[in-house]
Amino acid sequence: MAAKQLYIAIDPGMYGCVAFLSGKNGPGVPTFIDTPRIVTSGGKADVDPEGMAKILTRFRGSQSVSVAIEHVGVIRGQGIASSGKFMRGFGIWIGILYACLLKPVFVTPQAWKKHWGLISLEKSASIECAKKRWPSVNLARTSPKGRTSSDSHDRADAALMVEYLRVTTT
Repeated sequence: MAAKQLYIAIDPGMYGCVAFLSGKNGPGVPTFIDTPRIVTSGGKADVDPEGMAKILTRFRGSQSVSVAIEHVGVIRGQGIASSGKFMRGFGIWIGILYACLLKPVFVTPQAWKKHWGLISLEKSASIECAKKRWPSVNLARTSPKGRTSSDSHDRADAALMVEYLRVTTT
């Protein structure tokens, strides 16, 4: 199988993101687009399906792109409303991928975490692992008001997942 030019991994949570990693001339440093969000009429945050689609439509039907999405389920102890919102976001990503003719690879958290030795470790371990793998990676988010947050475990997870995709599919 020929090497892909671009690898994409999606952490489908409300505060997840999409990680991009070039496969051309060896791997580079992942870059990110945070999951687009909107504020509903009730004043609550929700995923933005239109914004999500805009991220992926430019790759529609591309044979040089390989995409992984974290195959998630509801989280034990999470409320019904939160679980429903979480799984709806996951379903929206799946629909967009298939509409863009981008057949996803479903990657369980256990698979990519085992690859990186992160099973049963705290979320902060993925940040440490990503920074060790790519010392210059930017894991901080920028708020709509321009404020920079601390490093995001969601970005670290997506970075490690996209590299997992690259090494397991080439």
